[in-house]
Amino acid sequence: MPDEADIGNDLMLLQTELAIRESAARSSGLPPASKNCLFCGADLPAGGAGVQARWCDEDCRDDWEREQRALNRRAGGGPASSAGDRFVSRFDTD
Repeated sequence: MPDEADIGNDLMLLQTELAIRESAARSSGLPPASKNCLFCGADLPAGGAGVQARWCDEDCRDDWEREQRALNRRAGGGPASSAGDRFVSRFDTD
């Protein structure tokens, strides 16, 4: 049975891993995680420790990436990860 030190260590490792993943996502140019799929808008279940996904599955992810590249080409921009680009969602209301 784990004692308090083991539980604390496990929690610290989980928080560190979460921080690393969030930092990697920010630096990779990915949009923030969401409660809804960025492509189809379906509800997404929460992951461990409240981590949210971005897409339902690989198909939605691939379709979203294709759509982003097309939108950026139309706007005369480069890849979606370049500085200053805004990710576009069909669900944006502004």
